[in-house]
Amino acid sequence: MQHRAGVLLLLALVTACQSEFHDLENSAVVQVRHEVLRVFPQVRDGGSVACRQQIGALGDASLWSQHAYGNAWDAAVPDLQTGDAVYEYLVANRERLRLGIIIWRQPDHFDHLHIESIFQGVGTPRCADTLPGS
Repeated sequence: MQHRAGVLLLLALVTACQSEFHDLENSAVVQVRHEVLRVFPQVRDGGSVACRQQIGALGDASLWSQHAYGNAWDAAVPDLQTGDAVYEYLVANRERLRLGIIIWRQPDHFDHLHIESIFQGVGTPRCADTLPGS
């Protein structure tokens, strides 16, 4: 495995199709979660759907996390060795699992992997109506 400046980050080609937010998460996220938890029993479910914005490169909060659309899952790992093994597995199977971005060994991503499907939500997610002040 290649470490570039101590950071592992896969930026696969991300399809610009809009996910249908089926109240929880899309089927690609369900599939990857079930498979990772089966293959790596020491991994824990770190959560998928979370209605939150993310801070963009310029400090604006106009972007929504793919968690808000049900298109991302966090795989909680007990140690770096397990995280590396999960990362390598996901990279090797990314096309079959329909994965887009995988974040590992980045700031705030040393205890879990952030895994996105290739299906990307756009616009304001349905969950935004449930936030206080909306």
